[in-house]
Amino acid sequence: MALKYRDYIPGVPNRDKVTSGVQENRRQMNFSLKKRMFFAAIVVGLFFGGLELTCFFARPLYINFRKLGLPAYAASNIPSTIKYTLRENELSHPDAGLLFHVQQNPSGEPIQGYTGINALGFRGNVYDPNLHSDDETKVMILGDSCAFGWGILDYRLTFQSILEERLGEQSGEFKVYNFSQPGYSSSQGKVVFDRWFSLVNPDLLIIYFGWNDIWETPLLTDNQYLNLLQFTHGAPLKWIQKTHTYLAFESLYQTYIKQPASQHSKINKNVRVPMEDAIANFKTFVTAASEHNTGIILILPPVSNRAPRLSGILRYNNKIRDEFYKDAMVLNLKDMDYDSPNSYGFFFPDGFHPNNEGAKYIASQLTPLCQRIAMMHEEKKHNPLSISMLESGNDF
Repeated sequence: MALKYRDYIPGVPNRDKVTSGVQENRRQMNFSLKKRMFFAAIVVGLFFGGLELTCFFARPLYINFRKLGLPAYAASNIPSTIKYTLRENELSHPDAGLLFHVQQNPSGEPIQGYTGINALGFRGNVYDPNLHSDDETKVMILGDSCAFGWGILDYRLTFQSILEERLGEQSGEFKVYNFSQPGYSSSQGKVVFDRWFSLVNPDLLIIYFGWNDIWETPLLTDNQYLNLLQFTHGAPLKWIQKTHTYLAFESLYQTYIKQPASQHSKINKNVRVPMEDAIANFKTFVTAASEHNTGIILILPPVSNRAPRLSGILRYNNKIRDEFYKDAMVLNLKDMDYDSPNSYGFFFPDGFHPNNEGAKYIASQLTPLCQRIAMMHEEKKHNPLSISMLESGNDF
C-alpha cells in the first residue's frame, strides 16, 4: 500500500506531471527545430537568389545562351558566325533544335528592313497543304543567307521571287517555297529538310549551302552542337543547367581550371561542317529527292576574288561536284565566279553575298532548268511510268 500512494508523498514527483513536462519539452524542441529549419531555408534561398542575381548582372562576362541551355564550355567556344547571328542579328532568335531561326512574323511587317518574312520565320510564300493546287509545280529552296537574300531588303528583288515571277510568265503555275536561313550550315539545313521535305513534297529541290560549312569553329562542329542541344534539353536536370549560376561557374571552371590544365591541347580548330559531314548531308538531300521523284539542283556557291576563304570554298565546290554530278544537276554560276572579269559586280562588298544583279543572274540560270522540271512534271501526270528522275550527270 505504501507503494500505491508513493506519488502523493511530499517531495516525490508526480508521474503525470513528469510525463506532461517531457511532452512539453519535446513540443518546444520540435517548434525550435522547425523554426531553425525555416530560417535556414530563408538564408539559403537568399544566398542562392543573390548569387543568381549577381550572375545575371555579370552575364556579359560569359556568353549567355540561356535559352539554348548549352553548357558554358560549348557556348564560350561557339563559331563567330553563330555568335554574330545570336548576338547581333536581330532577325534571328535562339532555337532549341536548330541553334537559331529567323523570328516568326505573323504580321508580315518588315523586320530590320527585310520584307517578305512570313509567319513561320521563312521568307516568301508560306506553305499550306490546304491551299495547294494539283496543277501547281512546287519548288523548294534550302540554303543559307545567300539563298535567303541577305542584304536585299526588298523580297521582290531576291532570286527566288524573280524566279517565281519568270516561271509563272512562261510555264504556268509555279510556287517557290524558300526555307533558307541566314547563318545556316548544311547540317542545320538537314534538320529543316527532315521537317519539311515530305510535307511539301516538291517537284524540284534547290540546294544552296557552302559558306557557313567551311567557317572555322574553335571547338565543336555543327553536328556536335545539334546533338548537344538534344542531350541538354532531354536531361533531367536541365533546369539547373539553364540558371545563370550554373553557366557562370561552368564557364569559370572551363576557362580558368580545365583549359589551362590541359594547355588547350584538346581544342582542335575545325570547320563547322567537316567535308565528310557535308557529303552525308548532301547525300540525304539527293537520296530523298530520288526516292520522291523530285528534281534536284545543287548550286555551287559562286565567289568573287574579293571573298575571304577563297581556296576553302573552291575545294568545297570541287568535292561536291565530284561526289554528286552523276546524281543531281550541279549548277556552276560561271559568270559570277572569281575568274570572271566582272564577277565582283554580282556581289555585295563582302564578296560572297549576291547583290541585286547577282540575284537576277541566278534567277536567269535557274529558269530554264526549272522549265525542264515543269515539262517533266506535266508529262508525268499523263504517263507516270514513262518519266524517270531528272537527268543526272549534268554540270551547268
